[in-house]
Amino acid sequence: MLKSNTKEVKLHDMYRYGNSRKQDRIVPVLRLEGDWLEDLGFHAGEAVVITYSKDKLVIKPKLSRSEYKKAQKEWDNPNNYVRTARVAINRKGGQGGHH
Repeated sequence: MLKSNTKEVKLHDMYRYGNSRKQDRIVPVLRLEGDWLEDLGFHAGEAVVITYSKDKLVIKPKLSRSEYKKAQKEWDNPNNYVRTARVAINRKGGQGGHH
């Protein structure tokens, strides 16, 4: 369980190459990791939406918790992968059943 609603992290830097040497520059990088993210409802592999304004970032899961659980059940169902593979084979002109 989370003890505080504040977390201190360090911004790192990364060298970004531009189209020319003059456009090369160093940009800030923010990396968030830890069990506390899952405690807040963020899960590995999940998309997030970042809303920003001067001096402020708000990060929210793209899916609600119930939408995420529903999608996760579909991802975990191996029948969905078989159906996807069959559709891909059929589109390429191969053999495969229809679902």
